[in-house]
Amino acid sequence: MATRKSGKDLRKDYRALLDKTKAMQKHIVKRAEELIKQYPDVPYGKKNYFSDETISVSQYKKFYILTPQSSLSVIETIEQWLADQHPHQQQDLFPGHKTSENAVRIANPETKDKRDV
Repeated sequence: MATRKSGKDLRKDYRALLDKTKAMQKHIVKRAEELIKQYPDVPYGKKNYFSDETISVSQYKKFYILTPQSSLSVIETIEQWLADQHPHQQQDLFPGHKTSENAVRIANPETKDKRDV
Protein backbone atom coordinates (compact mmCIF):
# COMPACT_ATOMS: atom_id res chain seq x y z
CA MET A 1 0.00 0.00 0.00
CA ALA A 2 1.40 3.36 -1.04
CA THR A 3 1.56 6.14 1.48
CA ARG A 4 0.43 9.62 0.64
CA LYS A 5 2.97 12.41 0.50
CA SER A 6 2.81 15.02 3.19
CA GLY A 7 2.53 18.72 2.51
CA LYS A 8 6.26 19.18 3.21
CA ASP A 9 7.15 16.48 0.68
CA LEU A 10 4.89 18.02 -1.95
CA ARG A 11 6.37 21.50 -1.31
CA LYS A 12 9.88 20.05 -1.63
CA ASP A 13 8.98 18.37 -4.95
CA TYR A 14 7.34 21.57 -6.17
CA ARG A 15 10.43 23.66 -5.36
CA ALA A 16 12.65 21.13 -7.11
CA LEU A 17 10.48 21.40 -10.25
CA LEU A 18 10.58 25.20 -10.11
CA ASP A 19 14.37 25.09 -9.82
CA LYS A 20 14.60 22.77 -12.83
CA THR A 21 12.27 25.04 -14.79
CA LYS A 22 14.34 28.13 -13.99
CA ALA A 23 17.54 26.33 -14.96
CA MET A 24 16.00 25.25 -18.27
CA GLN A 25 14.78 28.79 -18.99
CA LYS A 26 18.26 30.20 -18.33
CA HIS A 27 19.77 27.55 -20.60
CA ILE A 28 17.36 28.43 -23.42
CA VAL A 29 18.10 32.17 -23.18
CA LYS A 30 21.85 31.52 -23.00
CA ARG A 31 21.71 29.31 -26.10
CA ALA A 32 19.76 31.97 -28.00
CA GLU A 33 22.36 34.59 -27.05
CA GLU A 34 25.17 32.29 -28.23
CA LEU A 35 23.47 31.75 -31.58
CA ILE A 36 22.80 35.48 -31.98
CA LYS A 37 26.52 36.15 -31.45
CA GLN A 38 27.45 33.52 -34.05
CA TYR A 39 24.81 34.51 -36.62
CA PRO A 40 23.85 38.15 -35.99
CA ASP A 41 22.58 38.86 -39.52
CA VAL A 42 19.92 36.14 -39.69
CA PRO A 43 16.63 37.77 -40.73
CA TYR A 44 14.08 37.44 -37.97
CA GLY A 45 11.04 39.28 -39.19
CA LYS A 46 9.64 42.55 -40.46
CA LYS A 47 10.55 45.81 -38.78
CA ASN A 48 6.89 46.80 -38.64
CA TYR A 49 3.61 46.11 -40.39
CA PHE A 50 3.99 48.99 -42.82
CA SER A 51 7.50 48.20 -44.03
CA ASP A 52 9.09 45.35 -45.95
CA GLU A 53 12.37 46.01 -44.19
CA THR A 54 13.49 42.99 -42.19
CA ILE A 55 15.01 42.96 -38.75
CA SER A 56 17.92 40.72 -37.86
CA VAL A 57 18.14 38.64 -34.70
CA SER A 58 20.82 40.95 -33.29
CA GLN A 59 18.56 43.97 -33.85
CA TYR A 60 15.68 42.08 -32.21
CA LYS A 61 17.84 41.45 -29.15
CA LYS A 62 18.67 45.17 -28.90
CA PHE A 63 15.00 46.20 -28.77
CA TYR A 64 13.32 43.31 -26.96
CA ILE A 65 14.05 41.34 -23.82
CA LEU A 66 14.79 37.69 -24.55
CA THR A 67 12.24 35.65 -22.68
CA PRO A 68 12.40 31.86 -22.81
CA GLN A 69 9.50 31.84 -25.31
CA SER A 70 11.05 34.45 -27.59
CA SER A 71 14.44 32.74 -27.22
CA LEU A 72 12.95 29.50 -28.49
CA SER A 73 11.54 31.36 -31.47
CA VAL A 74 14.95 32.92 -32.19
CA ILE A 75 16.69 29.53 -31.89
CA GLU A 76 14.19 27.89 -34.24
CA THR A 77 14.52 30.75 -36.74
CA ILE A 78 18.31 30.54 -36.78
CA GLU A 79 18.27 26.74 -37.09
CA GLN A 80 15.78 26.92 -39.98
CA TRP A 81 17.88 29.61 -41.68
CA LEU A 82 20.99 27.44 -41.33
CA ALA A 83 19.15 24.43 -42.73
CA ASP A 84 17.98 26.51 -45.70
CA GLN A 85 21.56 27.66 -46.34
CA HIS A 86 22.85 24.09 -46.56
CA PRO A 87 20.16 21.90 -48.12
CA HIS A 88 22.37 18.81 -48.25
CA GLN A 89 20.73 15.42 -48.28
CA GLN A 90 22.20 12.08 -47.35
CA GLN A 91 23.37 10.28 -50.46
CA ASP A 92 23.03 6.57 -51.09
CA LEU A 93 26.52 5.23 -50.41
CA PHE A 94 25.86 1.65 -51.48
CA PRO A 95 23.26 1.52 -54.28
CA GLY A 96 21.43 -1.78 -54.47
CA HIS A 97 22.61 -2.84 -51.06
CA LYS A 98 20.14 -4.18 -48.53
CA THR A 99 20.56 -1.15 -46.25
CA SER A 100 19.73 1.16 -49.16
CA GLU A 101 16.44 -0.64 -49.76
CA ASN A 102 15.60 -0.39 -46.06
CA ALA A 103 16.35 3.33 -46.07
CA VAL A 104 14.02 3.88 -49.03
CA ARG A 105 11.30 1.79 -47.40
CA ILE A 106 11.63 3.71 -44.13
CA ALA A 107 11.63 7.10 -45.86
CA ASN A 108 8.68 6.18 -48.10
CA PRO A 109 6.40 3.75 -46.28
CA GLU A 110 3.99 3.76 -49.24
CA THR A 111 6.53 2.01 -51.46
CA LYS A 112 6.16 -1.73 -51.63
CA ASP A 113 9.02 -3.89 -50.61
CA LYS A 114 10.20 -6.63 -52.99
CA ARG A 115 9.81 -9.10 -50.15
CA ASP A 116 6.14 -8.14 -49.68
CA VAL A 117 5.20 -9.14 -53.24
